[in-house]
Amino acid sequence: MTKTVIILGVFCLTIASFASAESEYLDFMLTRYNIPNQSKLNSCTTCHSGVGGSWPRNVYGVQLQNAGIGGSVPAMTSAFDTTDPMDADGDGALNWVELVHSTWPADADDFVPVDDSTWGKIKALYN
Repeated sequence: MTKTVIILGVFCLTIASFASAESEYLDFMLTRYNIPNQSKLNSCTTCHSGVGGSWPRNVYGVQLQNAGIGGSVPAMTSAFDTTDPMDADGDGALNWVELVHSTWPADADDFVPVDDSTWGKIKALYN
């Protein structure tokens, strides 16, 4: 009985520490790109598909993984610096532009709206 309780306790701590480490990435991203807490991007699904029990990474999450995202601020900074100029979903908007505009960097159907008016072009120069 005691052995079972210990194993269960270790399992729960492992799961809790995994979730905590993942939330550090999310918190870092929200702060770096000034993403509001109520944004749809305030979710693990920004980098993970959310399908199945293993939470596999989506194309954006794979880019971050390949860029060496880690638990330290320098590693996270480096990974985001590397992936910012990429276009994970191929919709023509760079990853950082999508994040700043709260659109999914891994979903080509969710893209930054283009304002072709003169005022829109002027504003784009300063964003």
